[in-house]
Amino acid sequence: MKFGVFFLLEQPPGKPQERVYADALGQAAYAEELGFDAVWLAEHHFSEYGICPSMAVLAGALAQRTRRVRLGTAVTILPFNHPLRIAEEWAMVDLLSGGRVDFGVGRGYQPAEYAGFDLPMSESRERFDEALAIIKQAWTRERVSFEGKHYRVRDVEVLPKPVQKPHPPIRIACVSPDTFERVARQGEKFLSAPSITPVHLMQGAYEAYARVWRESGHPAAELEIPALYFTHVGEDAAATRRDVVLQDVRPRRRRVHGPGEGP
Repeated sequence: MKFGVFFLLEQPPGKPQERVYADALGQAAYAEELGFDAVWLAEHHFSEYGICPSMAVLAGALAQRTRRVRLGTAVTILPFNHPLRIAEEWAMVDLLSGGRVDFGVGRGYQPAEYAGFDLPMSESRERFDEALAIIKQAWTRERVSFEGKHYRVRDVEVLPKPVQKPHPPIRIACVSPDTFERVARQGEKFLSAPSITPVHLMQGAYEAYARVWRESGHPAAELEIPALYFTHVGEDAAATRRDVVLQDVRPRRRRVHGPGEGP
């Protein structure tokens, strides 16, 4: 079993933005010292819920402050940027980190973010599928050509190329059971957050993923079941419960959720 830490980079009331970034960098480096296996970052826009609009910038800084931990995205929201730029930036981070990138991708789930970029959320699946196909080409072929509904690329050489071959591990954010099965059939890894989804639903999805993975002939040794859980550590059980209650009663900004983040 492997363990990682996850940084949403939220900005609570009264905390300066520069402090948010400094804390994330310091804690990530400390996580490596403690023996954690990975550091995961989240992309968000237009609210204090998360103030990391460019994970590649932050991951590039982490690449220079760490030597061993994997650097993961949870997730890169593909419809928000041109896929060629995404491919270039994360290939560069893979180079800077010596091949430590785990490339988690998703469609995004907050309508306000789509509205901010003036993008119709109804196109998220189409844009996601096209973008991921282009990124894979950019990392594995000398030149890229693609003709889609939303993106067109005509014989473009994309540099740099990532260290990891054929490309950094790709992990697709999954929520619905049918998405787990589709991702498993394709031989792709996934990301999930059972801490915010009913356990019985996640258990069924995990079982379906493992079954379809094996039935599709993918290597059993490469089967992984990752999960994100929120935890809180205190001096003792009583202190931990007290701290959690205090966190729960603090005022929070209203946030509107949309469809699940998976493709």
